[in-house]
Amino acid sequence: MKPWITEPGAYPELTEEQYHADPVVGSSLSSSGARTLINETPLHFRYQRDHPQPAKKEFDFGHAAHLVVTGSGSPIVEVPHDNWRTNASKEAAAAARAEGGVPLLTRDVEHVEAMAEVLRRHPVAGPLLMREGVGEQSFVGRDPESGVMCRVRVDWMPKVAAGERLILVDYKSAADADPRHFGTSMGRWGYHCQGPFYVDVLHWLGLTAGPDGDPIEPLFLLVAQEKEPPYAVSLDRPDDNAFAWGRVVNRKARDVFRECTEIGRWPGYEERVHDLSLPGWLIRDYELAESAGHFDTASDIEEALA
Repeated sequence: MKPWITEPGAYPELTEEQYHADPVVGSSLSSSGARTLINETPLHFRYQRDHPQPAKKEFDFGHAAHLVVTGSGSPIVEVPHDNWRTNASKEAAAAARAEGGVPLLTRDVEHVEAMAEVLRRHPVAGPLLMREGVGEQSFVGRDPESGVMCRVRVDWMPKVAAGERLILVDYKSAADADPRHFGTSMGRWGYHCQGPFYVDVLHWLGLTAGPDGDPIEPLFLLVAQEKEPPYAVSLDRPDDNAFAWGRVVNRKARDVFRECTEIGRWPGYEERVHDLSLPGWLIRDYELAESAGHFDTASDIEEALA
C-alpha cells in the first residue's frame, strides 16, 4: 500500500490494516512504535516497520471482545473448527484476514461473547462503551516542536457535546485486571505513554477546546478485563504523575525518530564494550552465603569426611 496522507487530521475511513501499515507520506510515529524506540532500539523499530508480523490469535481474542461490545472495528468471522492445526482451519483464518475480518474458533466466539456480556453488565464500563459514540477512529497530528507526524487509533470515543471534555477509552484484555496490580502492567506495557500520546495528538489537531476556547485535557481511560472466568473488569486511569513521565518518554521517542529519519541511520545497541554487573539480589545472596561460611571449602570437606 502506497502512503497517501500528507496533512494532519481525522481519518475515520482508515481500516486497521491501513493504519498499521502507516499511510502517512514520509512515515509517522505511533504510540507502540515510540515505545519500541525507547524500550528497545531504533534498529528494532526499523526492522518491525519493514517486516510487519502477521496477526496473532491472542490479539484477535482481545480485539473481538472489544468489538462485540462497541460494534466497531473489523468483523468477527467464526471458523467452525476445533483448533488451528488443520489446513482447513488455517486456510479459513487466512481468508478471513484477507477480507479484513478477525477469525475465531467457535469455542472462542462463545468465550468472547461471555466476556462481552460481563462488560455490558458493568455499572460504569458498560454504559460508557454502549452509549452513542465512534470506535476505531484514526487521527494524524504533527508535533509542533519536533515536526514529527504522529498517528493514533482510539478504541472508543463516547459522544460528548461541543466544548465538553473528550473521553478516550482503550480496552485491554489481561490475565489480571486487579487495579492493585494493573499499575505494574501499565508500566510494563507503556500504557502511561500511550495515554498522553493520544491526548497530545488531539491537542495538536485543536479538538480539545472547551467553551472558552482553552484546551481541556481529554480523559484517557483503560477498561481492563480478565480473559478467564469470571472475566472481571476494572476501569483505570493513569494518574498525573504517570502521564507526566509518559510525556517525557514520548518526547524522547519523537526526537529519536526525527534524528534517525533525518540521517537515515537506525542504530542498535551502543557500539562499545559493555561492562556487566551482577544483579543486586545475587550479590546479596552471595554475601549472606559467605557470612554463613558456605564458601569455606575446607570446612565443608572436613564435615563430609567426618
